[in-house]
Amino acid sequence: MKKHKPYTELAPHYDRLMSHINYEGWAAYIADNLLEYITPQSRVLEIAAGTGKLSDFLRRIFPKWYVSEYSLEMIKRADKKITRIACDMQYLPFVNRFDAACCTFDSINYLTSVQKLLKTFREVNSVLKTDGIFCFDVSLEKNSHRYVKYVRNEIDLPQEILSQHSWYNPESRFHYNYFYFRDSEGKLTREVHKQKIFHFDTYYDVFRKTGFEVLKVYKSFTYNKGKKSDDRIFFILRKSK
Repeated sequence: MKKHKPYTELAPHYDRLMSHINYEGWAAYIADNLLEYITPQSRVLEIAAGTGKLSDFLRRIFPKWYVSEYSLEMIKRADKKITRIACDMQYLPFVNRFDAACCTFDSINYLTSVQKLLKTFREVNSVLKTDGIFCFDVSLEKNSHRYVKYVRNEIDLPQEILSQHSWYNPESRFHYNYFYFRDSEGKLTREVHKQKIFHFDTYYDVFRKTGFEVLKVYKSFTYNKGKKSDDRIFFILRKSK
């Protein structure tokens, strides 16, 4: 069976797969939190922006909204009016500094080691202005346990996707999503998405080592204080050095 890199075969079908997401409400939540610390005229970088659906709403609030995404197949589907670049979040190629950076969709979980976390957070620190803000969400173990052996079949997937299978290994703390496709020749292909579910306290160790202080930590999509027992967490950090 042919295996594809994440977000290659999936990219043309991603927006339909995620059509149930309330991007406008999600953008309002992010903007509300950012506006505590920056203004609508601030320069903001969105990291791992996918196809730019969230960006479509946020750039209406922040005109100087820039996006980056590792997958060229994903980012080329974003609105061409958005200033965008394909790059790895571990190697951010920006000279001009930003007032804030944002990363959503559990994209941080695609960093599969502490070393990659450290590299990424140092990179984000380097592209932020003094006292710059970094907000992002992460998936925790409770969310993975919820979707162990989760399967979606053709009936509720885009026509081109045969099935989606989710599996979590609590020993390695790796969460896998398998997407199965049939190509134009009728052959079965798949895409494997591998994410690391870090311990809650690991993030705090990384913040201390990469020059960030924690301003807020919420249970995602709420204003309730985030806990390690939550399924998803939304962090708001400030560059401290």
